Formats: sequence, structure tokens, C-alpha cells
Amino acid sequence: MEDEERDRAGQERTGSGLLRIFWVFVVIIVLYVLSIGPVVRMSYRSTTADWLLVIYTPLEYPAYYSRTASRFLKWYIEDVWGAKGATGL
Repeated sequence: MEDEERDRAGQERTGSGLLRIFWVFVVIIVLYVLSIGPVVRMSYRSTTADWLLVIYTPLEYPAYYSRTASRFLKWYIEDVWGAKGATGL
């Protein structure tokens, strides 16, 4: 009886651990995408942060191939962060 309870508790911990890892991964991806705004704004106003834009090169591919992604990034960078004309999208 006690062994079954331990096994069940161990399975619940494993399941919740995988779910936690999944959510951490999702949060990291969302923060990565949203952090492009401040970085573009910094690099748009000065040349000191240009090297940081290399980190965001993977976001150019969905923006190039997806009209929706392009519109979102353009809106987010230009309208929300005020870097008008910085995207080239």
C-alpha cells in the first residue's frame, strides 16, 4: 500500500517536473521574441548595440516568410518601442 503511494507521488513529481520545464521553455522563447524591441531601439539610436542584433537573426526568417510575423514585428518594434523605420520590413 505504501509502495503504491510512493510510486504515484513519484509519477506526479515527474509529470509536474516536465510541465515546469515546458513552461520555462515557453517563457524563455516569449521573452526572446519580445526582447527584440528594446535592443532594436538601442541600436537604432546608437551604434554600440549593433552587435546584439546578430542574436535576433533567427527572427528574420519568419518575418520574411510570414506576413503575419512581419506585421507583428514591425508593429512591435516601430509602434510599441518607437524605432520608426528601423525594421526594414
